[in-house]
Amino acid sequence: MGRVRPLPPSLVSKIAAGEVVERPASVVKELVENSLDAGACQVEVELEDGGLRLVRVVDDGEGMEEEDALLALEEYSTSKIATIQDLSCITTLGFRGEALHAIAAVSRFTLFTSPGGLGTVVKVEGGVLKSVSKKPRSRGTTVEVRDLFFNLRARRRFLRSPVTERSHILQVMKEYILAYPKVRFLLRERGEVLLEALPGDLKERAAALWGLKPKDILSLEAQDGSMRLEGVLAAPPFTRRDARGEFFFVNGRPVKDRLLAGALMEGMRTRLVKGEYPFCGLFLSIPPEDVDVNVHPSKREVKFRRPYEVASLVKRGVAAVLGGPSSKGSAESPSYSSHLGLSFQGRMERVEEVRMPFSLPSWRFLGEYAGLFFLVEMEGDLVLVDKHALHERMLYDTIREGWEKQGKVRLLLVPLEFSMEETELSRLMGTREVLEGMGFRFQLKGEGLCEIKGVPQWFQGDAVAFFQSWAAEGEVVGEEELVARAASLACREAVKAGDALSVDQIDRLLAFLESRGLDLTCPHGRPVAVRLSKGDVERLFKRRI
Repeated sequence: MGRVRPLPPSLVSKIAAGEVVERPASVVKELVENSLDAGACQVEVELEDGGLRLVRVVDDGEGMEEEDALLALEEYSTSKIATIQDLSCITTLGFRGEALHAIAAVSRFTLFTSPGGLGTVVKVEGGVLKSVSKKPRSRGTTVEVRDLFFNLRARRRFLRSPVTERSHILQVMKEYILAYPKVRFLLRERGEVLLEALPGDLKERAAALWGLKPKDILSLEAQDGSMRLEGVLAAPPFTRRDARGEFFFVNGRPVKDRLLAGALMEGMRTRLVKGEYPFCGLFLSIPPEDVDVNVHPSKREVKFRRPYEVASLVKRGVAAVLGGPSSKGSAESPSYSSHLGLSFQGRMERVEEVRMPFSLPSWRFLGEYAGLFFLVEMEGDLVLVDKHALHERMLYDTIREGWEKQGKVRLLLVPLEFSMEETELSRLMGTREVLEGMGFRFQLKGEGLCEIKGVPQWFQGDAVAFFQSWAAEGEVVGEEELVARAASLACREAVKAGDALSVDQIDRLLAFLESRGLDLTCPHGRPVAVRLSKGDVERLFKRRI
């Protein structure tokens, strides 16, 4: 008897399901995409046990007649494409026609759909059709997926806890909340609202999703021929310690793409500290024939025909919206160059008399270079001072002293209230003693809400963004991690290249440096100041001064 034999259809369907359905989040993704392709204005997702026991998706899309409902559950049945030419111009989220069939093969599945009036109820268990009935329903579709992988125990053992599976579903929902700002989304678990997004504009959606204010969100646009980039970006220094705040979309489809992520980081290279990642939602519109969306069953990956041009567009678009070093000056906080009053007409012009920062007998402030370095003359030598590294060190010492001496608290007139995921709230409570030692005051109010009542006197940043970033890092374990957290917080709060400083701010920074000495380093070990003697300068220019 031959050793090669065809697999039975029931086994084939379960193997195929494994390519499409990895975990409850995969089910949510496929069903939400079907709802959006059906023109839904409202999409509600209900969970039980992180989706392990139940995933229910309800929409108000166009719905289906009985014949289409039954065909939709057949393998590779779709209304999205009909010919091989259609593969080169796909504009819908779903198109392969295997999602519903694959999900129904590994769950207790119910489809209730109607174009309006009398609806069709189809029940399937483990890929076997159980019943078809009729019931009144308004226009739309409801899909229930119970006991995922109940008939595939080996696969079910690889699923994680309800908390972990829920976190994956939250990440999927955030993608569509960003991609479709005009659609109302609701995510609940046993009646508790986990996420709700009302129709609005992209900037409002992004601000709410990332716990920021609309003014902290930058809108970007860039174009290169037939390719167009649009989106939103959180203004530095609002960042995360992981890449879960980065969202990329190609022709409306959420994707995970190293090329796009790398181009984003290149565009922000001078605005990010190592180990931190931005919040962004970038939408790339590209001719369908220039991108292959059919390279993976889950449609998470794409392949570009002109990858280097795509990367260049993203890099330029991100860099342009962040602007150059001179783009951040303001009348309220002028940069030092505005105090010099220099203007040149012909060969010479006198320097106007102005108040010069930092007037010590042995120190003379000369100006600023490249938006990052102070130029100081000290006892005939030239000193270059990295203002970010200097401010970082000053904040770091302040934070450490606050931990040791119970830092002073600045109570907020209006407490800041925001929502967090359950896991993040748990991490926050695990570090409460450390946070209160720094000078933060907060309390949990239930239903995933956290209220910030006070911040340390030195803290000038966005408290909500800080709490979210802090919670994402987990609990503090040992003195070494405590020091690393202090260094990270100081770096995040310190002035950046191009930040405009007032004369008083420059005074305080240089006074701190003078009190500590030029050998000072930032918490990460970088030098704060470099001193060039008169002899060094003479050797560089090959002349005597």
